[in-house]
Amino acid sequence: MVNATGMTGRPDMLTHAPSRRAAIRYAIAAIGGLLLAAGAFNNATGNVLAARNPREALRFDHSNAVALAAAATLGSKGTGMSAVGPTQRMELARTALRQAPISAAAMRAVAFASGLEGQPARSATQFEIAQALSRRDLPTQMTLIELCVLRNDIGCALEHYNVALTTSAAGAAPLFPTLAGALSSPEIVRALAPYIRARRPWISDFMAYMATNGDPAAAASVVIAARGLPSAPLNRDSEAVILGRLGAAQRWDLIRQMYDAIEGAGAATSPLLGFTQRTIDQHRIPVAWQVDNSGSMSAGFEQIGGGRFHLSLDLAGVVDGDITVAHRLTFLTSSSTHTLSLRLADVDIPAGSTLSISLQCVSSADTSGFVTWRQADPRSGDYRWRFTVPPSCPAQRLTLLAGGVGPAGGSATIQRISLDPSNSVIGQ
Repeated sequence: MVNATGMTGRPDMLTHAPSRRAAIRYAIAAIGGLLLAAGAFNNATGNVLAARNPREALRFDHSNAVALAAAATLGSKGTGMSAVGPTQRMELARTALRQAPISAAAMRAVAFASGLEGQPARSATQFEIAQALSRRDLPTQMTLIELCVLRNDIGCALEHYNVALTTSAAGAAPLFPTLAGALSSPEIVRALAPYIRARRPWISDFMAYMATNGDPAAAASVVIAARGLPSAPLNRDSEAVILGRLGAAQRWDLIRQMYDAIEGAGAATSPLLGFTQRTIDQHRIPVAWQVDNSGSMSAGFEQIGGGRFHLSLDLAGVVDGDITVAHRLTFLTSSSTHTLSLRLADVDIPAGSTLSISLQCVSSADTSGFVTWRQADPRSGDYRWRFTVPPSCPAQRLTLLAGGVGPAGGSATIQRISLDPSNSVIGQ
């Protein structure tokens, strides 16, 4: 659960608890149950029985430190033991520590018992000692996260998230959901960004989880704050999923900001919309070109060197109306005038065929195409089309359409499409 600070724990832990001491005691008791449910104690194969059922383990070895620590930490909940009060817990914990004086689990058990006895300062110090004994002890790190949250210390909590997720493979299952839920807080998003830029080893897996399971707006905010994810195939896949989910939610504002963060400032509004490696990158949908194939038409991109591509059309029996060839999202400035330049080559289309370009507002209630260029019987050569973007339309969809008559079909290659706000042709 996400509380007032957005990290983890119970929502009333900061605002409705009767006192700080009672809150910490309540938090420690809650964490004990969480650790049992998560199986966090089972990090060493030989200690599984002792951690899961201390009563059975202690029947064979009364001095088993792991069993004593588990019993002290969890009490009777799921341990197979009768009810254990605070005094008995402390006795068990101290016995465990005597048996294993450099055991993080034993020191952690003492810290739990101190917290339940109403000694928060002593408990916090003992948890720090447990961490000093082993940074790999996941229950200790989870408890330190909670203590940081109780102090409203986001930086402290994230540092313990980082330690837990870096040192324990088991940390992802309990911690990814809570951290993902916390990212509705802009403060936490900003605090997480340095860990992304530092390429912490858990970041790629976390962003993959966030892209699929988290709020896409929060995921985009993380990418924007970090100025893009580190270069890695998994991160590119995560960016693609986030962009796709934002497109489905029609969050054009976040798509623009995220694209600029990934590709560099101004990338979303660049006039170079032609077919290049970047503009057809399927990891960048919906900002990149997408080809639409139908039963009457096939289209495809063909690389021609230098990172440039041709868009090839093969029309076969297009009869009535227009069909979409390809489309992409644009972010042209409202009320501005642009010239679109188009170069056709290898055109073999029968009479009556047409090629059209439509610009449609997608960021307002009016989604009708507001500007359309149509060329009947197109032939190889350069074409220009000047238009003005309507007011209150910061995001648009640019669409290529083809229409024709008869079953013979035809073919054509679009070598270049570019937009220029200064009304001159831009080469690709």
